[in-house]
Amino acid sequence: ANNNAEQTTIYLTKGAVSEVGVWAEEVDGSITVTMTGTLEQEYDEPSPVTYLRDGDLLVDGAFVFFKLDEITPEMMDALTAPAVSATYKSDTLPAADSPGRVITLTLLDDGSLTMSTDFLNDQPPIEEVGTWEENADGTLTVSLTGTPDGEYDQPDVLTFEKDGDQIVAVEYDESMWGSEGLTLTEQPAE
Repeated sequence: ANNNAEQTTIYLTKGAVSEVGVWAEEVDGSITVTMTGTLEQEYDEPSPVTYLRDGDLLVDGAFVFFKLDEITPEMMDALTAPAVSATYKSDTLPAADSPGRVITLTLLDDGSLTMSTDFLNDQPPIEEVGTWEENADGTLTVSLTGTPDGEYDQPDVLTFEKDGDQIVAVEYDESMWGSEGLTLTEQPAE
């Protein structure tokens, strides 16, 4: 073991805070963890905490930590990833050079989004990313800002009105979306 420590605390109101530091096993078997800063900056004073060991548990008053085999980067990403607020999907839409296309819009609770366009041609869907916000008048503004690989010069902005379990584009670039626009139906949560 390299005696490095990383502790991530997930707060309901301000998200995750990750701290780094070191740990040492004491003569009595307890573990002292000394946090020296966050990933962004070092603390003025280190912050030590001593945990009593109870089998595979570390205990400090009301705080009880359970031993895990290993937390992989993928597991950490899943713990801190934004949650899905809503998912909307199109019917099969016409496409110029494929059997059609199906668009899936996923809104995340941090204001980000993903839009996936599947051209139903055995190729991976085209993935776009962006932001969304609900407006005071009940409409929804979606800004497609790029792909996971890079940002667009200008975002593609669509405004949707809610109609039951559907959202209907009412302001959009007709050269991109055609005169039919875009209607998406809310999907049940998985």
